[in-house]
Amino acid sequence: MKKNIILIIFCCKANMLSQTIDLRFLEIRNDRVNNGYFDVLIQIKASSSFYMGSSNFCFNYNSSGLIYSNVLSNSNFNSGKYSSELKISTSIISYNISYNDYNLASDAQLIDNNWRDLVSIRFIIKDQNELSGLYFRNYQDNYLNQSPTIVYKVLNNPIFSSQRLSINNVYNLDNPLPVILSNYSVKTIDYNNIIIEWETEDEKGILQYEIEAAFIKQINSIDSNHTFETLKIFKADNASSKRKKYFYNYNRFKNYTSVLFRIKIVNKEGTIEYSSTKKIENIYPSQFEFYPVYPNPFNSEANIEFFLSEKSDVNILVYDAAGREIEYIKKNDLAAGFHKIKIESRKYSSGVYFILLIANSMESLLKFRRTQKVILLK
Repeated sequence: MKKNIILIIFCCKANMLSQTIDLRFLEIRNDRVNNGYFDVLIQIKASSSFYMGSSNFCFNYNSSGLIYSNVLSNSNFNSGKYSSELKISTSIISYNISYNDYNLASDAQLIDNNWRDLVSIRFIIKDQNELSGLYFRNYQDNYLNQSPTIVYKVLNNPIFSSQRLSINNVYNLDNPLPVILSNYSVKTIDYNNIIIEWETEDEKGILQYEIEAAFIKQINSIDSNHTFETLKIFKADNASSKRKKYFYNYNRFKNYTSVLFRIKIVNKEGTIEYSSTKKIENIYPSQFEFYPVYPNPFNSEANIEFFLSEKSDVNILVYDAAGREIEYIKKNDLAAGFHKIKIESRKYSSGVYFILLIANSMESLLKFRRTQKVILLK
């Protein structure tokens, strides 16, 4: 049975002079593909306020599924009176915080009953079929000489009090997504249109879905190097446990050799999950194309879009209903690919017009000639 990289959340509780300490992992990014990113945030909070002293946070991760990459952020405990160090082994990470002014509690970081960030860490997904295996350690590893998770508090004197944390509760995420997606597909309809659709089994606890895309301009480029941007946001019916269908038609994705699509799922508490990434390739036409002018009818300006299969000289001529030339646009040495040119209607009167596109290839000497009818309404 196929498994995905998932996050395992732990809540650890310990008594520190009648105080309760909670720790947790939060998954902040999961690309769910091999060589993609898996980012986690470690947070702490307390039942009553205290000042953080030198402490150590040690946890395991599944080295069959994840490879440690780097620390993303630890600004709360890597400046001022603090220094920090991350020790890495094959499957264990120890994050050590040192407080360097034992006599002044007021200079230390205050921990209260709100979640406070400790450190965010990036992994590379080695095997998307594995589990993340994240859990805090509460025992000594003699081989690596790494201590278990221990938190110290700073008093108003050089004396520290400490208590080893013990794991009381473990909360697993049984599915890599907080909502079950089914019939999730990305399909090409034609050169202008891509259909993204999916169904949900249960939307309780979900705030919204965001369709994201990364546009690839170069052939054979590495997928993980591209930045995703949001195309469309769908609000979820987070009180519903009924099946629901979603549909989105995306078009006009010009000037790209391929596009990566994924669905970002945002939970009500702010955590984020991602669907698998789907790739649409070879979206270029194999010949010259003159796309429908839009809007049509138009008022202030119209968009002329076309595709050149070869480097070409392009002429655009606008005629009125009587056949008189109204405008002439010349573009030389246009590269192969998609192009868009705007025409403005300031010097036109309302009526019917014809737009003639002529493309003369500079490589094969082919000549492309097409005409479209448009209507101007003022």
